[in-house]
Formats: sequence, C-alpha cells, structure tokens
Amino acid sequence: MISRRNWLLSSGLAGFSAGFSGGSWLKASAEEAATKRKKCILIWLDGGPSHIDTLDPKPDAPDGHGGPLRPIQTSVAGIHLAESMPAIAKLIDRGAIIRGMSTQERQHAVGRKHLHTGYLTSQALDFPSIGSVVSYFHSESEGGPPRYVHLGGGDSSGCSSGFLGASHNPLKVVEQIDHLRSKVRPNEYSRRMKLLLDWEQTHPKKDEALFTAHRQTLRKTLDFMHSDYPGAFDLANEPDSIRQQYGKTKIGNACLQARRLVERDVSFVEVNSPHWDMHSGIYSEDTSGIKYRTLELDQAVAALTLDLDSRGLLNDTLIVWMGEFGRTPELRDGNRNGRDHYPTAWSTLLIGGGIPGGQVIGKTDERGATVLDRPVSAADFLATVYQIIGLDHRLEVIAPGNRPMQLVDRLATPVPIESLV
Repeated sequence: MISRRNWLLSSGLAGFSAGFSGGSWLKASAEEAATKRKKCILIWLDGGPSHIDTLDPKPDAPDGHGGPLRPIQTSVAGIHLAESMPAIAKLIDRGAIIRGMSTQERQHAVGRKHLHTGYLTSQALDFPSIGSVVSYFHSESEGGPPRYVHLGGGDSSGCSSGFLGASHNPLKVVEQIDHLRSKVRPNEYSRRMKLLLDWEQTHPKKDEALFTAHRQTLRKTLDFMHSDYPGAFDLANEPDSIRQQYGKTKIGNACLQARRLVERDVSFVEVNSPHWDMHSGIYSEDTSGIKYRTLELDQAVAALTLDLDSRGLLNDTLIVWMGEFGRTPELRDGNRNGRDHYPTAWSTLLIGGGIPGGQVIGKTDERGATVLDRPVSAADFLATVYQIIGLDHRLEVIAPGNRPMQLVDRLATPVPIESLV
C-alpha cells in the first residue's frame, strides 16, 4: 500500500508548502468585494530596514545619529533619498514615501504579524494575512493561477491564512523550481489519483471542514503542476537584457519572477528580502552592509517598476516596500555601526497602483525619532493598501464562533491616507 507521504514525494508535491491546517470559515458580508481589482507585489524587508539610511535621510542629525550615507535629490524637487537608492530616486514621481509610520511592536514575530494582518497577536484567533485575504476575494472559481505566492524563502510566519483555511495559504517558492512540475507520466498520474481518491472516500473524516480544505488545496496544487503556470518561475527564457536590468541576484530574480506572475494574473506576490536586522555591521563595506544590500534592492525594484510600466501593468499593480519596523535613530554605543528595533517612527514606499506620485506623507524630526506630522499606524497603512487594490477595509468576514471581523481591526480606528486613495 502506498502511503500519503510517499505518494506526495513521488508526485513531486513534497516541496509545495501549502499547509493543511485549519478550516475555512470565511463568509463575506458584501456582495461586491472590489470595484476594480489591482494586483500587489509586497517587497518585504525582513528584520526591519533603517529609514535613516534609505527613505528618510537625516544629514543634519546630531553626532551619533545620522550615519555616513548622504542624501540625493530625486525626480521630485525637495524630496531626497539616501545615496543607496539612486535608481528609485529617479522614479519617485511614480510613488509615495510614507515617513509617518508609527507602530507598536518591537519584536520581529509580532511586528511581522501585525503589519501583515492589521491585528495585534491574539491567542483567541489566528488572523489572516493581507495576501490570504486577497486570495479569498479573488478566488470565485476553481482553476486558474495561485492567487498568493511567496518568493525568496526565509521567515514567512506573518503570511499564513489564519482562520480563512489552508486553501488561502501562499504558494511558497524558493530558488529551486523543479518540484513545481510533475515528473509522473500521465497514465501513472491518473492511476495514483484514483488510488488517492478511493482511499480518501473510505477514510474516516473527523473534521469535515479540514478535509474539504485539504481536498481543495490538493486539487489546486495538482492543477497548477499540470498547467503552464510553473513556467512563470523559470527565467531561462527571459531575455538576458531584462535579467541584467534587474540584476542577476536573488532579489533581482525574485522581482523578475514577481513580474512574470502578475502577468499571469496572480493577485498577490510577496518577495522576501532577508537580513535587514542590522544590530551591528550596518555600515560594513562588504555585501552584508546596508549600502550594498539597498543598492541591490534598489536596482531590482526600479527595474520592476519600469518593466511593469512598459507592459502597461504598473497602473494596476501596487508595489509595496516595507518591513516590520524601522531602526533606532541613535547608533549603538561603542562601534556606532548598528541600529536596534524602532517602531516609533519609520518609513515605507508605495509605487504604482494608480496612486498620485511624487508625495511624501508624514514628517519626522531632525533625528528621525518622532513623527511630527500625519502619523500612520499599522491599521491606517493596511487600510490604505486595501483601498488602493480595490478592497474596502471595512468588509467583514465571519471568524470561528460566528464573530464578524473587519479586514483591519476596527478597534484600531483605521483611517486610510486620503491623498493615496
């Protein structure tokens, strides 16, 4: 008798990280979820990047605060970025910098969850990430592409579908893509599928919702593997000139894959960029330092922006650049070569999605320590993103226990940024 585990391994499904836990409890309270759907590419800077060394440079900060990276002029008069972002600086007329981010969580896991869900961590409910919510509202019928894809590996603990159920977990893909295509001949595949279905018909079902979610996820997995969609991850046929524009790096390849995915109607793509938790070595001159890492990311995101624009996709695709918090304005005592976690004042960047470009929302003091104008909470930020991509953040879903829950925590009184929506 063939076991489920062995069947998954032989079918090539073992590397497909869909997750089979939890039941689908979701019911929408609105007849129409979106007026005009837009796609979203979230560039997640895991660990929390320094706003002072990227989006909010402080050349006049007191000694021990500002750091060595100098500000440069952008395409919009009066707006400056750090010198580590020369390519994006030329494209700020297509985006908006939010310098008023002010949140609560200093720990990575809870900050990551908060900025993905719009809810503080709860022991009572596992809230769904924004990608999973988009997956639900964009999945009226079976078949088609996966709606939520996570690229780059690394920590994806904030990306779960929570109480929406396993079918809205992201498809997680790292650099290896061989496992995305079936290696089983069609006749053998049909035989194994029949064996699996026969086995499941006779297996006792202790949890009907869990069983249904598993079947839906498995069906989506198999349909995906036998479709043309895995080709989106294969960059071999992409012109070398395009690959050079993105940079043949991990983040460059992931951003290029993200473009190929939204071309194929994937609704939400998250690109994970790790190693931004720079308590020390932030100004190292090797590949671990913030200048090198930001230059690499700057090239990839700028290329993504221009590529989407040239294909007529930028207006309907929102690019989000963010992490779970910022870094302290003060450099660490002693080596002055690191910054600690800092949620009180930090920055994010939005590009495309039809937003009015050339904006700066919010302002921090000369040290980058305090938000002086238009503070933006996690709830405000996610409400804004939802509105831009065509989902009203006040939509309700029904959580376990028949509890109506808005997409963003209503108790946090979310207020979308008016100039962006």
